Amino acid sequence: SQNFTIVNTWGTFASQRDIEPMIFTNQIEGAHLEQAYESLKSYYDSNLLSIIFAPLFPKQSRNAMWHVRVK
Repeated sequence: SQNFTIVNTWGTFASQRDIEPMIFTNQIEGAHLEQAYESLKSYYDSNLLSIIFAPLFPKQSRNAMWHVRVK
């Protein structure tokens, strides 16, 4: 049996090819990520975008930070 529960998960780095489909299909309810993403993409390089948006998409991220609680 597990001695902990997962409280939350955040991505730490996600490739643009993995997160773009999530951004453009509004996978986070109420968020308008397309406009923010396109605006930032015109200025920042892909590495920074991969870091900025990764926490929103932990399943699409290469690495993740886990917040766990001991039972």
